[in-house]
Amino acid sequence: MLHRLFVWCVVALAVFQPAPAVAQTGFVNMVDHIHLGVPDQALGAEWYHTHFGGDSTSEGPDRLIFGKTRMIFQKTPAPLPSEGSVLDLIGFSVADLDATMKNLQADGVNVVKPAATVEGMKVAQVADPWGTLIEVVQDPTALGFHHVYVLSPDPVASLAWFADKFGGKPARYKGNVEGINNIQSEYEQKFGPGDYTPNIPVTYWSFRLMIGLGVLAALVALVALWFTRGGRTPRNRWLWLSAVVAIGLPLAANSFGWIFTEMGRQPWTVFGVFKTAESVSPSVSTADAATSLIVLTVLYGILAVVEVGLFVKYAQAGAPEIPPDSDDESPDRPLAFAY
Repeated sequence: MLHRLFVWCVVALAVFQPAPAVAQTGFVNMVDHIHLGVPDQALGAEWYHTHFGGDSTSEGPDRLIFGKTRMIFQKTPAPLPSEGSVLDLIGFSVADLDATMKNLQADGVNVVKPAATVEGMKVAQVADPWGTLIEVVQDPTALGFHHVYVLSPDPVASLAWFADKFGGKPARYKGNVEGINNIQSEYEQKFGPGDYTPNIPVTYWSFRLMIGLGVLAALVALVALWFTRGGRTPRNRWLWLSAVVAIGLPLAANSFGWIFTEMGRQPWTVFGVFKTAESVSPSVSTADAATSLIVLTVLYGILAVVEVGLFVKYAQAGAPEIPPDSDDESPDRPLAFAY
């Protein structure tokens, strides 16, 4: 399965490498050009000039120049959509994404994904009339032609190849969320062979159970608050049962939160420093660990039995009788409430 390789056309292959790219190749620090297939070259150039800027050049009417990068429109009678091809999409950056999307929609441009904020970056996607997918981002630091997505079976290796052959420095673009396979490949190169993927089913469900149980406890509390408004005493049997069950919901949510935290950071104890497998103290034997675990488990088990027994005892006994209010105003009368 191919994965997206995110390449900064303007930044990653230019700004991050101030010296000449690779001396023996003679390449300069820029993306010189890209080709886009269109039936009418002049119309393609006009469309991109109208919607994304780009300057015409004396080299011919079939191209525009964005900064130092040429966009060359190659005559293609029936161009195929870019999505899923090697060049999956191209990207432009604008100063005001909302205003740009409003203008594009007014001009009838096909909006694939409306503007949304992803990891702190405002992003949208449109398509040109000939099927090329265009990602529009709001990145004031690098306006204009911004990036391309290249499909590759191994994005990390591909980035390394491009950096070695054409210069530039592999970097993670802000707002881009890396997939598990990408991170696995990256960490193998950075930290050595190993499995750097946590247990996905456990982390997936423990997170959702943490949030779900916490929300459920809050809902029970809100319902109880509604039924006790104005000093009312709720008579609904299900509400009382729900209130009893809700006692354990925060504890369960907290427990699933810890499971999510501890399982989600595996295989690390301290990220990038040492792994869980390396964190075992050499001075603690298996017997020591087993003994302390057994003792604590038995101790807390006994305490749990005692606590449950007390709950049951006083629940079965019921609430104590409350004497009726007295009209006695004497300072020696029994206290009704004390704090």
